[in-house]
Order: sequence, then C-alpha cells, then structure tokens
Amino acid sequence: MNKRVGLVGEDPNDTSSVKNLLLQRFDKNISYIQLLNNIRGHQLDNARTKHSLQIECKIKQPDIIIFIRDADGICTHENAIQKCNSWHTNLSGVVKTKNILLLNIYELEVLIFADIEVFNKKYNTSIKDNRDVTFIKEPKEELKRKTSKLNKKYFESDCPELFKLLRIDNVIKNCSYFREFITKFSELVS
Repeated sequence: MNKRVGLVGEDPNDTSSVKNLLLQRFDKNISYIQLLNNIRGHQLDNARTKHSLQIECKIKQPDIIIFIRDADGICTHENAIQKCNSWHTNLSGVVKTKNILLLNIYELEVLIFADIEVFNKKYNTSIKDNRDVTFIKEPKEELKRKTSKLNKKYFESDCPELFKLLRIDNVIKNCSYFREFITKFSELVS
C-alpha cells in the first residue's frame, strides 16, 4: 500500500529539497505531497495556518506529515529550539495524522555541510568538512560568501537540485539531528 507523506515547511524550496534527499532511501511505496504551499516563513506561526492545515489534510489525506522548520540557532540555543518544538506541538495538535519534526539546526543549508564535498565539487570551492555541523552559524550566508566571487554563485533556489546530489548516508553520518530524524521517520513509514 502506498503511503502519502505530507511536507510542511517554511518554503517550497525546503520541502522539495527534503523530498529529494529522502527519495534516495524512501522511494518505494511512498508519495510525497506538499502542504501549505502558499504559506512562507513565519506565516507558519499564524493562527490561520492551523485551519488551512486541517483543510488540506482532509483533502490530500497524508498518512504522515513531516514538519520542516529552521531553528535559526545552533544546537546550544535552547530558546530557539524550544520555540520550534512548541510550534510543532501546537500545529501537530490540530491533525489526526502521525507526524514528525525535522528541526534544522540553524538552517536547512547545514545539511549541505554534512556532505560538503558535493557542494565543493559543484561550485568549485574548498570548504573544510571537519566540523560539527550543528555548530555552524548562518550556513546559507557562509555558502553565499564562499561563492560570491566565483562564476557559479550559490542561491537558496539551488537547494532542490543540490539535495538530489547529496549522499544521504553521508548526511546521516555527519549530522546528528538528521540521523535521529531518519531513525524516527523509518519507524513511521515501516
């Protein structure tokens, strides 16, 4: 039986990127559907979002929902992490669907650092890969800085295609929160 996985994120680039990465491991009998496409960033905190999510869940009927959110803080910024966890608890309370939070420590781009060789090759950079990605502040800005004077510059809109190239096993190995997410998500889809 085909499982329908709904994706809720701050931007369609985020949901497409996560979908492209997950497809490397979770492609059999799973279809991914984007929810709340017209809601961006902090609009997810809006009270109307709950109502919109309830309606979309009735129409699209996902079996599982992945909520994707950026903490906008590193792993030691407990207030930022708690705020996102509260948001997830609040929003997931209005759906009767199994769900999980993919809380990106700082931003989605930190997952690129978990397999930085792919980025280095694509953009002709030489970013070091020997650091704990959960301590990288402003990863998006760092990627933009490293490519600002190059022919090929990094833009957020590159993420969906870039995430197709990231090797999920490397991302799991090098990013502790993504490893935990994959373990929990595997249990939900099995």
